[in-house]
Amino acid sequence: MTQLFRPSAGIGLNFLRQPIGASDYSRSTSSYDDTAGDTSLSHFSVAHDNAYILPILQQARQINPATTVMGTPWSPPGWMKSSNSMVGGVLTSGNRTAYANYFVKFLQAYAAAGVPVSLVTPQNEPDNDPGNYPGMKWPSTDEATFINSYLGPAIQNAGLSTKILGYDHNWDDPG
Repeated sequence: MTQLFRPSAGIGLNFLRQPIGASDYSRSTSSYDDTAGDTSLSHFSVAHDNAYILPILQQARQINPATTVMGTPWSPPGWMKSSNSMVGGVLTSGNRTAYANYFVKFLQAYAAAGVPVSLVTPQNEPDNDPGNYPGMKWPSTDEATFINSYLGPAIQNAGLSTKILGYDHNWDDPG
């Protein structure tokens, strides 16, 4: 960790991209709230991250306090999607508010754990619809609506200063 993050005794990494829930390399397809229909997110928990993920992120920030953390989901919880799965499907319009609040709860939980998240993206590779791991195709117009009408206001109303980056996709598709 020192060789990775310490500027004076390593390469001084200072930017981390942290999955929000499961990613394409996760061992399971769980989210922070897998309780179907829990639009109040009363079952939301980042407990999965307590054993390994949060301690490593805390250590990185301790070694290099200038480290910025960006949170990126590969998929909303399955129950928020038309497929009722984290694989495939799209975010249903009735769950946009719940999904925006899901981000807020993630940001608050990570901040409380000593890992403030400076940036979020609404979706990893929104122009990709993987068939065998968490993901979701999200047209740019729909993502823009989510950012402007749901996610941005939710973050602002929670008193958070987290910034939002749109279209978190591969560099081979600048359109």
